[in-house]
Amino acid sequence: MSSSNTISNVPDIYQSFSGKSVFFTGVTGFVGKVFLFKILKEFPDIGKVYCLCRPKKGVSMQDRFAKEVLSSPCFTPLIKQIGEEEWKRRSAQCVAVAGDITHHRLGLSDKDYETLSNDVNIIVHMAATVDFQEKLHLSCEMNVLGSIRVMALAHKCKFLESYIHTSTCYVNYNKHGPTPVKEQLYPLPFDPEAMLKYILSLNETQIPAETSRLLEQYGFPNTYTFTKNIGEHILMKQRGNLPFTIVRPAIIGCAWREPYCGWVDALTAAGGIFLVSGLGLLHEIIGDGNLNADVVPVDHVVNLILKVTHRSIVMHKPTSYGRIAEQGSKNKVATIVNITSPKNGGVAEGAAGFASDAASVAPPRAQVRAIAGSEVAGSNAGESADPGALTTNFPRVYQSSTSNTMNPFCWMICTHSICGYWNNIKHPKALDKSHVQFYKNMYTFYPVFYAKRILPVKMLLAIKKIPGLQNLGPKEKQLLRYQKATKTVLNLNEQFAPFTTKVWYYETNNALDYLEKGLLSEKAKSAFSTDVFDINWYHYGIAYSWGMLKFIMKDDKIEQPPMPLSGTEKVMKSYL
Repeated sequence: MSSSNTISNVPDIYQSFSGKSVFFTGVTGFVGKVFLFKILKEFPDIGKVYCLCRPKKGVSMQDRFAKEVLSSPCFTPLIKQIGEEEWKRRSAQCVAVAGDITHHRLGLSDKDYETLSNDVNIIVHMAATVDFQEKLHLSCEMNVLGSIRVMALAHKCKFLESYIHTSTCYVNYNKHGPTPVKEQLYPLPFDPEAMLKYILSLNETQIPAETSRLLEQYGFPNTYTFTKNIGEHILMKQRGNLPFTIVRPAIIGCAWREPYCGWVDALTAAGGIFLVSGLGLLHEIIGDGNLNADVVPVDHVVNLILKVTHRSIVMHKPTSYGRIAEQGSKNKVATIVNITSPKNGGVAEGAAGFASDAASVAPPRAQVRAIAGSEVAGSNAGESADPGALTTNFPRVYQSSTSNTMNPFCWMICTHSICGYWNNIKHPKALDKSHVQFYKNMYTFYPVFYAKRILPVKMLLAIKKIPGLQNLGPKEKQLLRYQKATKTVLNLNEQFAPFTTKVWYYETNNALDYLEKGLLSEKAKSAFSTDVFDINWYHYGIAYSWGMLKFIMKDDKIEQPPMPLSGTEKVMKSYL
């Protein structure tokens, strides 16, 4: 299929979301807020947006939701754009639903469970624990059982058209090196369901030793990547006829364009390293500065999720742009095999379950197929190594990454822009001048770190014990800051060394090739851009620093740095 080809009669993304009801988890998180921002901005005629939130005693769900989510600065640009009245109308479509993914049936009341089952068209599951050091059984509870509970709800939804599960590229951590990591599930050397049962059967006193053993045996750096991998495999196995898709981001960073260039309200992933580097707390990093730092702006991740949702809806539409099956047997499905819900004009509930029967009896020219097929699905089509592959062969895994492009983001560029910015503003909370030195392994890092950081602190603590020198005066407070900074820096290095000392090249063929061909209008391509050439990485580091100052440290005195033209913008401008 050439890039100029389009698929006739396919609705645009705006039509796919029009009047649809969405249920998603993780709304109080960094990605969740941007996801909600983008939905309310682009789809003014969206149906209900059900947001799962943990209940709090003495506070109504809607009041808590309004205070913790809708009052976020994330939505300020949208309010300025559409006005207060229109904002009130759109935000009124958001319904805070009391629940918790760690509880049975998501902690939902029977009434809420029934409402969601009867009304939801789209599910996006984002909630997870991203703590690399979370205890293994607790990580399983959140990242695996929580995801299973969301899928159980999805199976109950009568009118479901799209179900997106967000994961991470690093479920394939052991695939580092020059060979690109494909958008598929790779076979595991163990039964994921049996592994889950085993972990959950352990006594808490057994967890530390077993965690170390399992991570080392199967090549995972932390409990987060390990449990997300287990979750993917179990969900793919249990998906049945659900319109199920996995989206895997790499390292999610601050926004590039929306809602602000530099928007960030949580020190997730690499944000912690960037902040302590700027404040002069961190000078030594275990890693190679020339390696790719596979950071993806949060708005690019959200845009991909929305485009994939649109694609999933389209792929489960009637025959003009969806699946076809002809009469093959009087005892089998007699007409169109349609996974669109009756809520939106489709065939009766349960038709999707007969798709395989229809395919088995229909003539070859009318076998159930997807419009993607092998000509579009690329390397993912028909790969037997993917346990999630269906006869339709359309892609079910999408990776959001910047590593396998001509415009990657490397650690050195990041530290240069961030250190330069902080040194220019000379922030009063900075402990020292911002500069960073990379050490390619722990053997070269630890001697330097010990000599520069640990030893001076120990010497000062020893001096304090000398009679008459217990009070160090103004240096007392400085000593405590250094002591705390040393622990923080060492912890960050140990957590991120597995990602700063290795490199991955993640394929993004499904996102780049398919979604830009035929399913999106020019307006939609611009509104939901995931163009890596749109990013000026040097300025991205500066914007990241400003965002952390403004939204995390609550410093409103420093103005937002002006945004330069990107490579894409410079090229497009030359054509005008």
